[in-house]
Amino acid sequence: MSRVESLIEETTTPPAVWMDFTRTFKKHIKKQKFLIYCFYEGKDDSKYYNEKINSIGLKNLHHFECKGKSNVLKLRKIILEKNSNSQYKISSLYFIDKDYDDIINENDYNYWKEEDDIYVTPCYFIENCYTSKNVFKKILKSEFYLQEIDRDYKKLVKLFTIRQKEFHRCLLELNSWIITYKYFYDKKEILEDVSYGNLALNKIINFSLESISIKLDIQDYFTSKIEALPSNFLDIKETMKNTLKTNPKCNFRGKFEIDFLYSFITLINDDKSEYNNLSFHIQKKNLISNISQYANTPKCLIKHIKKVTNI
Repeated sequence: MSRVESLIEETTTPPAVWMDFTRTFKKHIKKQKFLIYCFYEGKDDSKYYNEKINSIGLKNLHHFECKGKSNVLKLRKIILEKNSNSQYKISSLYFIDKDYDDIINENDYNYWKEEDDIYVTPCYFIENCYTSKNVFKKILKSEFYLQEIDRDYKKLVKLFTIRQKEFHRCLLELNSWIITYKYFYDKKEILEDVSYGNLALNKIINFSLESISIKLDIQDYFTSKIEALPSNFLDIKETMKNTLKTNPKCNFRGKFEIDFLYSFITLINDDKSEYNNLSFHIQKKNLISNISQYANTPKCLIKHIKKVTNI
C-alpha cells in the first residue's frame, strides 16, 4: 500500500465535512447555483487561497476545511465515485501542502502533481509564502507606513535579510532531524511518537534584532525521546540536510518560518529606543489572515487554477 492509499485509509468513514458538503451541494442544485467547491486542509488555507483565486476573476467558489491532508484525499475519492454515477457533476478542486513528500514520499508526490484537480504547494506549507523579503517589504510599506527612501525601511530590510539567513543556519539541524525522524517513523523503523509541532521558537533560539543563536540541544531533544536510532539515521540525516539547505525558505517547516516573521515584527514593536514611531501590533493567531494580501502567489498556483477552470 502506497502512502497516498494509507492516508486515505486513515479515515475509515466519510469525514464530517462530507455531510456539510452534501447539504450545501443539494441546496445549490435546487437554486441552480453551479459553483466550484474547494477543499482545503486547514482553517487558514481559505484566507490565502480564496484571495488568490478571486484575484484572477474566479468568484463562484465555496470552500470547506477538511482538517488534514488525509481528509482532503478521502473527500476527493468519494466525490470522484459520486461523479461517475450522478447526473450532476461536482466541480471540485483540492489543495494540499507539500510537506516533505517531495523528498521522502516521491511516488505519492508525483502522483498528486499529475492529477489535474489537486494543487500541491511548491513549499512546505502555504505559511512559507508569507515570509519572503518581498512580503516583509510590503508589510513595512502598508502596516508600518514606511517608504523605500526612509532610513528605517532600508535598515529593517537589511536586518530582516541578515537575521533570516542566521535563522535558517540555526534551524537547519532541527529541520534535518524532523524530516529524518518522519522518514523512519513512516517506515515504522521508529515507533516513538515525538511531538515537535508545538516547539516554541523561544525554546529553540535566542532571538533579537542584533543576532540569533541556537539554544536547544537538538540531538538531545530527539534522542531523549527515542529509545534507539536506526543504524543509518545520522547518514540519512546528512543527506536530508543537504537537500533542505538548497532552499530553506521553501523547504523548512512553515510554522517555524511564520514564527520568525511574527517574532521579527514583535521585536520592532518592542524596540522603542530605535523604532519609537513604528507600530504594527498584531496577535499571532491573526497574523495569517491579516497579511494574506501580501503573501507570495506562486506562478504554478495561477497556472493550475486557469488550467482546470478554463479561464
